[in-house]
Amino acid sequence: SERLVRLIGPEVSPLVDTYHDRVRETILGRIDDGTCRTIHKTLAEVIEQDMGGMAAELIASPESAGKGAEDKAIPRVYDLAYHFDAAGEQRKALTYALMAAGQARRQSALEVTTQQYAIATRNTGETSDAVRYRIAEGWSEALMLLGRYEEADDQLQGAIDLVQDAEKKARIEALQGEIALKQGAMNQSIAYYEQALRRLGHWVPRTWLGYGYGALRESVIQCLHSLWPGRLHRKPPNTQLDLAIVCVGRMGVAFSFQNTLKLLWAQMSGMNRAELTLPSPRLTFSYAFHACLMAMVGWQARGARYGERAEALAR
Repeated sequence: SERLVRLIGPEVSPLVDTYHDRVRETILGRIDDGTCRTIHKTLAEVIEQDMGGMAAELIASPESAGKGAEDKAIPRVYDLAYHFDAAGEQRKALTYALMAAGQARRQSALEVTTQQYAIATRNTGETSDAVRYRIAEGWSEALMLLGRYEEADDQLQGAIDLVQDAEKKARIEALQGEIALKQGAMNQSIAYYEQALRRLGHWVPRTWLGYGYGALRESVIQCLHSLWPGRLHRKPPNTQLDLAIVCVGRMGVAFSFQNTLKLLWAQMSGMNRAELTLPSPRLTFSYAFHACLMAMVGWQARGARYGERAEALAR
């Protein structure tokens, strides 16, 4: 009669729904911690059983949980992460939270992504550095895309020391460079990108003479690409090269606020690399950026041509 609860379902077997927040909070506040954890565990196990359960090897080694973009969406993976976390089941909470974070990121649900990485962090326990690295990278990226740059940068502190692989270290530096770029710290952003490129084994000029030589060299390479287009787009997918293309392309954005010669080297270098691989979003960005640069220096015909190429690739 006070409308603090409601009946739902058929009349022959109605269910009581405590839809009012105060009722739910009052009930939960009067349940002791042990009983509350038991209820959460029971709920999680029922949901898990209904969803078909999870392989024992995935629970034992959560490093690959939810990693692939091809992974199928699990309808109640968020409930599983929440309830196992509240039940104190660290291993399962960590695994399901990683799966939920990956799923949320693929669906561009950034706030949910950060929530799931927070659950994963609470349940890392004695987990491997590889999992900690993955959480730091994924959580930081989501925070950056939400515009929470300081929090994103905080999540990356110490992440580079969790792995020995040069590519993974470079990925952290590239993410730090992007965060700095979005905050307007151009010099710091460039320094991060330069370090990432050198770590990947790519030459980066250090002097004005080096930038002049680099710009001339990349211009010659671009001429060769224009004369023999049949030799392009033959390299198979390569994650290190893809990362290098991203780094040098974003570094070009920072250089556009500083110096034309450095900008010319970075933009041409990124485009030449991108043209060697299969058509990709990186090549689309390079062509669009090149179109802007050519228009700025007065080469309108080339700018229009590459603008049309970028639009065609984007479509």
